[in-house]
Amino acid sequence: MKPSGADAKLSDQPRVEPHDGGILDTKAPYYAKRPVPGVVVAVLDARAKARRLELTVHPSRAILKGEVHELLATDEAEARRNAIVNRVSYLACVEITKSGMVLIHDRVVVKGRTLGHVIGFDETHAPNHANIVIRIAGEFRTGRELGLELEDEVSFEMEAGPVNIFD
Repeated sequence: MKPSGADAKLSDQPRVEPHDGGILDTKAPYYAKRPVPGVVVAVLDARAKARRLELTVHPSRAILKGEVHELLATDEAEARRNAIVNRVSYLACVEITKSGMVLIHDRVVVKGRTLGHVIGFDETHAPNHANIVIRIAGEFRTGRELGLELEDEVSFEMEAGPVNIFD
């Protein structure tokens, strides 16, 4: 029998994920956040029809200054966090220039143009980098086809007001 109460070890306790199961009293726990800026360090030019990205349950990620993450896009209408995404286009690798929080539904802006909105995070290549997956706004194209260039400024921006990060 496992000990309980004061005799229980932390490692004996199940981990509680506040983003999965109605633990929080709100669907919009982020009231405000600053944009997370970055720059393109590699422009990508590939697509996959059966990529099987496994988006995590987490609707947010702390992203640190100096980290490089891969930006992928999908046009799958049903794509969402905690799900599989198959159809992807490869956009860019982005170096983060100021630490911050990236949330699902964040608008991804490159050179003043909205490319899409974050729908989730895949950890296939962790701890090397995360895949940040967006739902593309417009045609399903690669980074090269979109005209992305090295050193382009990228920003992950919260929409106005509190955003429901659970739906």
